[in-house]
Amino acid sequence: MDQLASQTAIVTGASRGIGLAAAAALADAGANVVVTSRKQESADAAAAQIGPRALGVAAGAGASGSVYA
Repeated sequence: MDQLASQTAIVTGASRGIGLAAAAALADAGANVVVTSRKQESADAAAAQIGPRALGVAAGAGASGSVYA
């Protein structure tokens, strides 16, 4: 199912729980997914669990210093 082919989603808090489930569902639908977590190790583990469409990035969405436009 490639409904989201050529699309990219950024999912914050994606290292566990509903964020991880949402990121996995987006990847399953064909999107490339950037999964974020406050710790790089957690983001990398989530990306590995999701598969080759995912990239882990350390970023705290609540910390203005770690989010860049």
